Amino acid sequence: MILGGILLDRIEHATALMTISLAVLGLSMMILPSVSSLALLAFIGAIAGLPCAAMLVLPTEVLRPRSRAPGMGIFYTWYYVGMTLLTPGLARDLSANPGAPLIFAGLLELGALAVLGIFRIVQRWTPELNLKAES
Repeated sequence: MILGGILLDRIEHATALMTISLAVLGLSMMILPSVSSLALLAFIGAIAGLPCAAMLVLPTEVLRPRSRAPGMGIFYTWYYVGMTLLTPGLARDLSANPGAPLIFAGLLELGALAVLGIFRIVQRWTPELNLKAES
């Protein structure tokens, strides 16, 4: 996550960083059960934290300062609800496939990419949500 924050400060393109890293991470995790290499595992570990810093900043792009504290509370509530309910280990229990949690986690990464796209489209169509343009 620290490396993601440093890269974000350097390149200043949060959407590009998130898009590339989520896509590469999702696809890498999905092929890991069939490839099972230490190099791929190390690669996944290295890029897993890249999109985190940029994603945690997204709520501040649409929350005004006076509503930021409750907004971040709602954001983190749903974040932890998702972390609880979308546990990849459940995929192993339901499918009896040892690689299912990795495939499910990769699909979640690609799903996050889709949600990021929807977020950016809604932000573009709704100018009052684009606080980045005001600053």
